Amino acid sequence: MARNMPGNDLGALNWLEARIVDWNTNQAAIGLTSGQVIDLAQDIINTRGAFTSVGTARAASKDATGNFHSNGSGMRTQASGMISAIKSFAQNSADPQVVYDLASVSPADPRSPAPPPAQPFNLAAQLANNGSVIVSWEGTGPVGTMYEVYRRLPGETAFDLLGVVDAQSKEYTDGGLPLNSTFATYQVRAVRGDTASAFSTQFNIQFGPIAPPIAGAADDMGLAA
Repeated sequence: MARNMPGNDLGALNWLEARIVDWNTNQAAIGLTSGQVIDLAQDIINTRGAFTSVGTARAASKDATGNFHSNGSGMRTQASGMISAIKSFAQNSADPQVVYDLASVSPADPRSPAPPPAQPFNLAAQLANNGSVIVSWEGTGPVGTMYEVYRRLPGETAFDLLGVVDAQSKEYTDGGLPLNSTFATYQVRAVRGDTASAFSTQFNIQFGPIAPPIAGAADDMGLAA
């Protein structure tokens, strides 16, 4: 058993409780007076009572804290539903700001517009056995994205819209080439709602023998013999 009194209150309490009876029995033999022993014994009783109260208070505090958070969570859940109802009512009223002011709540956050879809890439075109052209590409458009396919023929100054396919397809079959077509240029862009991506890089495909190079023509020309 340790012979030195611990330096903390609880340790000292336990240490003194283990000795007070012997000190009372042997008070004269160990140099103590009856008054000292009686006063210390009362201090020990008071300290033990206070420590017991601390434990009781801690348990009560824990229960009270748990009860507070449980009730607070239910309160916030109910209030959140009511605030959502207020905002919904305000948005459908003639003057939403009046409703917000009366309820002292912030207006509903405006929805941020979705960014434009990503630009398609790796555009390619090849001639099928039946004479149609299969145009393919890659893209990262999410659900709701569509792809517009455009074509320009020799002598035309602008691209014509051929058709629109969904995000899962990423392929279009051009079966409407005019007879004796010698050349076609394709490009694709992604659209979602009212927004559109930049056009893909153009892809040129030639039908029949390769013609002499044209100054300024793109190098990504495919040949379909």
